[in-house]
Amino acid sequence: MNSSTIKWYLLAIIFAVVLTVYYFISLLDEKQQNALQSASSDVRTTLEKRLNNDLDYIKLLAEMRIRGELTPATFTGRTQDFLIAHQELINFTWVDNNFDIKGVSPLKGNEQIIGLHLGLPEPARVSLLAKNTKKAQYTEAFEALQGDCSFEVWYPVYKDEQFLGLFAGVYSCEKLLKSTLLESVTQQYLVSLTDNKSTFLAEVNYSEGIRTDDQKVIDLELGNNLLLSMTRVRQPLADFNLYILAFIVVVLIFLALYNAIKIRTNVKNRLTLLDNLEKANLSLQESDKRFKLIFQSSPIGMILLNNKGQIIGINPLICDLFGYDESQLIQQKIEHLIPKQAQNNIRWVAVQSEQDVNAIQGTVLDEQLGYKYSGESVPLQIALAPMTLNGQHHTLVSVIDNTERKGLVDELKIQNDKLNRSNQKLVQSNEQLERFAYICSHDLQEPVRMVQSFGPLLEERLEHTLGNKLDQKSSEYLSYMIGGANRARDMIDDILQYCRNDQPITNFESVSLSNVCKEVRTTLTQQLSESQGELIWQDDLPSIMAVPSQVFQLFLNLISNGLKFNTSEKPLVEISVTSDEHVWRINVIDNGIGIAPQYQQKIFTIFERLHGNSEYPGTGIGLASCLRITERHNATINIISELDKGSNFYICWPKN
Repeated sequence: MNSSTIKWYLLAIIFAVVLTVYYFISLLDEKQQNALQSASSDVRTTLEKRLNNDLDYIKLLAEMRIRGELTPATFTGRTQDFLIAHQELINFTWVDNNFDIKGVSPLKGNEQIIGLHLGLPEPARVSLLAKNTKKAQYTEAFEALQGDCSFEVWYPVYKDEQFLGLFAGVYSCEKLLKSTLLESVTQQYLVSLTDNKSTFLAEVNYSEGIRTDDQKVIDLELGNNLLLSMTRVRQPLADFNLYILAFIVVVLIFLALYNAIKIRTNVKNRLTLLDNLEKANLSLQESDKRFKLIFQSSPIGMILLNNKGQIIGINPLICDLFGYDESQLIQQKIEHLIPKQAQNNIRWVAVQSEQDVNAIQGTVLDEQLGYKYSGESVPLQIALAPMTLNGQHHTLVSVIDNTERKGLVDELKIQNDKLNRSNQKLVQSNEQLERFAYICSHDLQEPVRMVQSFGPLLEERLEHTLGNKLDQKSSEYLSYMIGGANRARDMIDDILQYCRNDQPITNFESVSLSNVCKEVRTTLTQQLSESQGELIWQDDLPSIMAVPSQVFQLFLNLISNGLKFNTSEKPLVEISVTSDEHVWRINVIDNGIGIAPQYQQKIFTIFERLHGNSEYPGTGIGLASCLRITERHNATINIISELDKGSNFYICWPKN
């Protein structure tokens, strides 16, 4: 190989090395850009989760306020543990519906603002906006009373449409960043919160490196001007070392390209797994915090048991219910509160296997008996829920004081017993009344028939004895006697019919209204002929489910009334039916004398008459029977009428 060939060979190698280094540097720059993009996205997600978690707690305070479980006196005690666990929050503020400050947590150092009207411009603006939109709203960054650069979130409290006030959480921009960022992020990036005017509100960076031009700015989309900015920091001599490493890598690429690619792939997969593991750990921590918050703030008593049946956690309501301090119950067996002799026959205190989990899943014990610290018993309702914590089986026990409910159930049983006894007496009374009505009506028939029979005979005998016709007064008296007997007979028949209408209905069948109209017209042939009246009906009358005899009686009463109470030269009764969604509307329309509005409801009362027998004969039972028949068929009957303009009796008859 001559010198010229070696020269070109060396130049080719140098060119290849330079090209490879350039490619490696490009990959490194792309990786750094991707890392910045990924890191900024992770930081934003973490910030959003933290803000949403805090907002969930504020919503919980709002729900407690709506239920009346939160007062200004208990506000600080309810929230102090949450503030201690969430250092990004400076305080919680509670204002009423007039925007006056009712409570601040922590109270120490803030006593002077209790009772003051919300006066700072930005909080006042955003709290009013939250009230009007009925949604949580974030303020722009401003200088808090404590001297920190801060922003607030305001959440309105509504009970139905009634505005009760607002709750606010005050954030420190700097503490929010510090509580969110991992050390690995702050060693590589300068993380800051800015506004849309490029004003730095807070920044976190624990590295002494040099800021680069690689920057990512993200709008947090909180409805304010808050932006997240991340700038990559370059360590001194880091790039030089990277170049050396790049040269070594290039040499190694020529020596073992396959192994290098394989190692790079493995490293990339490992980084992905580590990143996923970190996210899973963060999610697990958030879930654990949320579970503890719900456990402690639940309006129901909660007990957490381990797989040995020992109490490892309780919420404040359990202490209130049983009268124990928390320290007196931790590590105690559940039998300390619910002795074995008072427990239902079910294994639920020690869940150690999947079989135990399946046995208690969804178990609710309604009649459980517990004992307070004082020795007093208390009825309980208990729900059991198996769960797994840290790989171990646990049982979550929900406890409700059943004293009031048990008292209500006992009282309801007593009232039901009284009602059943009253119903039995009422049934017996109705049966006796029905028997009495039948007996009386039957026994009254005999003397009435005697008066009807012997009245004409008496008149004939007197005429035969006296040898001439009776004088006017005697004939008049006999006429009164016979007419009264006839009316008594009609009344007795109507009473019997009225009682029969009250019998239980068991023989429903399909009844053609057209056939019923034909039968009624046949029955009233003489009345129609004497009055020169007319009964007409539409061609397509439907069939209804009913007792045929009672439908016939209903139509007979309404049609005969329409012909009887009528002074027209040609009395007319017209039957028509219209269909609604669930009922047939049956109209019985006449051109009779009509009924004044003040009497239209009285006419359905038994024995209620608007005219004397001399004007229109009758017993006053016909329309009462109509009402009884419709009620027995779950139908309704009403009237539309005007004096001298006729009447429309309309019946709403169920289709089903």
